[in-house]
Amino acid sequence: MYKFQSKTGFKNFLAKHIPSLKRNFKPRELDKLEAIARYVQRDLRDLRADLEDPTITDYWKELYKGNTIRCVQLKMWDNVNTKGFGLDLISIEALENGEETKEHWYSATELAKELVAMETVPTREQIVNEMKTKLTWIHTTKEENQILKNNDQNYSLISALVDK
Repeated sequence: MYKFQSKTGFKNFLAKHIPSLKRNFKPRELDKLEAIARYVQRDLRDLRADLEDPTITDYWKELYKGNTIRCVQLKMWDNVNTKGFGLDLISIEALENGEETKEHWYSATELAKELVAMETVPTREQIVNEMKTKLTWIHTTKEENQILKNNDQNYSLISALVDK
């Protein structure tokens, strides 16, 4: 059983344990991740070129940056809801009442912002690793999911997690 005292406690747990948690990526899913990473990398390269172009005004640069963040977020988000991204963790409340809702512990938008903010365009391997690590999910109840959304993903406010 895993009970967390804060948001950072849960994130630290995941950072340490994600590699050892059961993950079942099928070859097709891994191919899809590689393709997504290639498209994301292309978007980031295009953005870099636009940001360095002296003929483009700051207004348009910020607009391009926002659009790139949204495009990258959507590309990643639309492709990470397969079983391979599930961490086989479930809240006790969800286990007891049989109600399971996917709870994504890390925002795809935040990950997109991190990729855009990097000093250099990340490699495909870096992008795939970030997606496999941060865009994972666990099972909670609908109510717990809402509690987490409204309280900055603070896992101390929901029932403890157990291995599924």
